[in-house]
Amino acid sequence: QQFPDTVKSVDQALRERQVAVSEQAEERQTGKLSAGLEKALLTAQDNVVLAQRNANEYTTLAGDFDRIQAELPAGTKQSFGEGLKSILGTQDDVTEFRRRFNKVRLSEGLKSLPPGPATDKDVEEAFKGVPKENASPEQVASFLRGAARLARFDAGFNQFKSDFISQNSSAKNINKTWRKTVESPILKKKITIAEIYETAQNRNITPEEVAQKLGVELGGLI
Repeated sequence: QQFPDTVKSVDQALRERQVAVSEQAEERQTGKLSAGLEKALLTAQDNVVLAQRNANEYTTLAGDFDRIQAELPAGTKQSFGEGLKSILGTQDDVTEFRRRFNKVRLSEGLKSLPPGPATDKDVEEAFKGVPKENASPEQVASFLRGAARLARFDAGFNQFKSDFISQNSSAKNINKTWRKTVESPILKKKITIAEIYETAQNRNITPEEVAQKLGVELGGLI
């Protein structure tokens, strides 16, 4: 089931991105993969697009929720459920939103999310789960922004997983490498592989391009 037009993602762009990810993975593959690893690689490539779609939809939802709250008469307060229903259309859409969000929140990459990004205020709010009905508009907006960022991390992890398997012909130490930190001479601080891949998703560029802008050599890290 799809969200209504107000939260439709640009599927054509996502399909093009999926093709690009697949081509990158094929170019980097250094050895023949086992059937299990090949399946994991293809699944990761598919999950990149699904997570990108979620991130786009959650970002749009956050904007729509802010707009609806601003249009309410002064002193009027709308519950979280009512707010979602007014954006999404039906209770079934609200239920589907909750299901999809919880699947993202419990995904493999987020279970291994490094401490830095996990302490972001919006991300912390999203990790708490779907807000209660009496949540304030500020909490809900923060949650939706956090949900979008979690989805971008999920997309980043799946692209990272695809790159890692292609380069190493192995899945060993994937989560450990995802959490690895590296010094950025440009930022003058340490950043994680996770943050490089999330930034790539956010800006719709490759992780290699992000790493280059940060003065980091990504190839030797994974």
